[in-house]
Amino acid sequence: MSRIPPLPARDTRRTVLLGVGALLIVLGIGALIAAVTSLPSTPVAVTGGASPSATLASPSSSGSAPPASASPTADAGATSSSESSPVVTAAPLPDTGDAPAITTFSVSPATAECRDDRAGTVPLTFAWQSEGAVRAWIGVGTTDASAQPFAEVATTQSAYGDLSFACNTDRKVFTLTVEGDGGRTSRSIVVTRVLP
Repeated sequence: MSRIPPLPARDTRRTVLLGVGALLIVLGIGALIAAVTSLPSTPVAVTGGASPSATLASPSSSGSAPPASASPTADAGATSSSESSPVVTAAPLPDTGDAPAITTFSVSPATAECRDDRAGTVPLTFAWQSEGAVRAWIGVGTTDASAQPFAEVATTQSAYGDLSFACNTDRKVFTLTVEGDGGRTSRSIVVTRVLP
């Protein structure tokens, strides 16, 4: 039987160094994965606004906010609303010091009655009042309308009718954000779809 000749010392050192290097890389990747998976999740805060999970669809019922994958959109041009429809008003928030305040924020109708099919729209009318604000935005599908605005609007409005509810989704978040010397404040309302 023939013997396998021993490797030269230089090749043996190279093999050992490669093995040690591979082991260190595997241990480093394992430590990185362990560190990432052990990080606590950080909740998203809505400055001065209603929680995104608060649904204000009707005065007598509540539900959950739309999932993150929902992509509500707005339809421009609607200016009328039903006189007999209920109005949803976002609850007032506590005073946050120098930040501007949204004293009222409401929508009418409270629910979107999609009569024909899911391709229609329902006109919405919003009203709001703010104190200490110099700029304001309204947005759809966001909790910060200044970051994702549908439009820049007046800081106080009695009948804003440029948004509609598109019946192709079951609910939409509408947010008012105001800005003043002390920062920004946001309030959200969720309108839900009702099918016949």
